[in-house]
Amino acid sequence: MCSIIVQLEGVFGVDKIRSLSKGTFVGLAFSANIGGIGTLIGTAPNLAFARLFEVLFPKGPSINFASWLGIGLPST
Repeated sequence: MCSIIVQLEGVFGVDKIRSLSKGTFVGLAFSANIGGIGTLIGTAPNLAFARLFEVLFPKGPSINFASWLGIGLPST
């Protein structure tokens, strides 16, 4: 991503690309956060928690991808 910003700065100038580059990097960080916490397969601890919950509380609610999104996505 950084190389694309550098190339655009060379073509259009640093001043015109500054706000684009800030927005791009903030968006990239935010999307990584959403993918890591918001989805069940985002990080290994999410899957480990789901499995441990299933083993320790067999009569509890099932944690699937959709139910994880319902809790994980709003928390990001």
